[in-house]
Amino acid sequence: MALNYQISRDWRKLLPDSPPHDGFLVLNLDENHIGSFAGLYEQTRPLEQNQLRIRYRLRDGRLRIGSNAFFFQEGTAKKYRQGAYGEFRVGDEGESLLIALRDEKLNLLGGSASSKPAVTWP
Repeated sequence: MALNYQISRDWRKLLPDSPPHDGFLVLNLDENHIGSFAGLYEQTRPLEQNQLRIRYRLRDGRLRIGSNAFFFQEGTAKKYRQGAYGEFRVGDEGESLLIALRDEKLNLLGGSASSKPAVTWP
């Protein structure tokens, strides 16, 4: 299943003209751990408690902030059609790993992950 995150679609509105091809974004995390764009990461400015740094890559006019595909067992696609959020584990170095999909009410779709989302973004 191909994934297309909100931040990846709206990056031209969110980032300054000609951002570096590789770098870090800062996400604000709400009480449900849903990340929203806060800006480009600056090493001179410490992150706030509710913020997270994630690596991005700009390739062929697309901002990549996580896996652009979700793989599932053949014949189980129906379970994932309501996907609205990707759930990620984010390492200390800002690398994100997609671990699950969730619907618009943050219910887990298929698979097994924590009941409370780690970090999600639409």
